[in-house]
Amino acid sequence: MKPLLQAAAIAVAILTALPSSVAAAPKKQVVGQGVGNQPLGPCNSVQDTDADATACIGYVLGNDHPADVWSGIDKAGWSGLAQSTLTQFKDGKVAPGAGSDTDLFDVERDANDGSAGRLTLLMGLNGPFVLTLKGGNEWAAYYYGQGAAAGTQIQFNIPGSQGAGLSHASVYAAAGSVLELPNPPAAVVPEPGTPALILAALGAAGWTARRRRR
Repeated sequence: MKPLLQAAAIAVAILTALPSSVAAAPKKQVVGQGVGNQPLGPCNSVQDTDADATACIGYVLGNDHPADVWSGIDKAGWSGLAQSTLTQFKDGKVAPGAGSDTDLFDVERDANDGSAGRLTLLMGLNGPFVLTLKGGNEWAAYYYGQGAAAGTQIQFNIPGSQGAGLSHASVYAAAGSVLELPNPPAAVVPEPGTPALILAALGAAGWTARRRRR
């Protein structure tokens, strides 16, 4: 039994001497780089034509639930947005040519790079909004303080472990800031023969009424 007791004592001594960083597994960061990700840097993961992201937060582990997005917005002090009016517009149809889940915008991944793609606003926003990009197991948020016009295209290329591919994108804005489509559908025009038919029907009704009075 003595050799076993001696071996156990030696093992305990070795574990006690190890640094705490080796003895215990490191905790994952909840906000920040996360595991294997690059930092956002100067918000250069997105490039666009008519609007500029002036601030960003992330990467944040998990999904971009509205409550968590608002918490980030509130902590960052992004102005012009209120939790009571904040509305999520989400598009999860990210494959090329797949269409969109929302009338506000359409997002498409690049056919050769799932972490890159393009978002196109189908309606304008006359107030600030936040764009979130969810890929892999993390999301990032980008702040557009001046709103953007319909037709604005936002190019994105998500760095780091989000290279697994974009799963969805969301725009958070006040519902009242969404503008109508630039070219609303034209009013329905009656077929050419319809007015003539209506006049003929009215004329027949009048002729019948006159016959009854005779």
